[in-house]
Amino acid sequence: MIAIVPARGGSKGLSRKNLRLLAGKPLIVHTLECALASRTISRVVVSTDDEEIAHVARAVSGVDVPFVRPSALSGDNASAVDVYLHAASELSSKSSPVGMLCALLPTAPLRQPADIDACIGLFRQKGAAVVLSVVAAKPAEWHQAMAQTGQLSSFDGVSASVDNRQGYDQRVIPNGAVYVLDIKALTATRTYFGPRTFGYEMPGSRSIDIDNDDDLIMAEALLAYRRKN
Repeated sequence: MIAIVPARGGSKGLSRKNLRLLAGKPLIVHTLECALASRTISRVVVSTDDEEIAHVARAVSGVDVPFVRPSALSGDNASAVDVYLHAASELSSKSSPVGMLCALLPTAPLRQPADIDACIGLFRQKGAAVVLSVVAAKPAEWHQAMAQTGQLSSFDGVSASVDNRQGYDQRVIPNGAVYVLDIKALTATRTYFGPRTFGYEMPGSRSIDIDNDDDLIMAEALLAYRRKN
């Protein structure tokens, strides 16, 4: 299984996010080292438009940066699906097409190699089109839209409620840590979700998604706790 690590140079929320230091290492390096430690990943490839990110990635032994991501796939509105399909195309040959990929976002630095291996194992066991890592979520009925005035209102199609969480079925959301993708199915549907989509649940302590400085602070604390225990 090839791991693709998508890492563009631009970032709206946190400038140069993929290169921000976390526990003394650029953020992307945590994902690259995790992928290299996985038992089921045979090759680790970075998809980037940024030369500095490419330089940092190439400095990690065992990581490939075999192509430059086009600018059309590097903007704020670029589709992640297109990024993965482009990577599969670039890595394929007539004699050896890439039929599946494991996408690992640099913004999820707390995943462990066992999470990657478990997702790939589930993908193979189920004959899945997609396996997503997920984390437990609060019920959608608790969510409210808040206007600039501060007024709260329910979302269309969702009945507002403050019932105890035990009254709802289990709710999860993707945590961005691991995506295992069947390329043929992804090309046909262009979505992660369908009857052959399965979830692998991860704890909140490994599900931080780095989007701002607060997320970096929490990730630092969790990594420090992990090292002590």
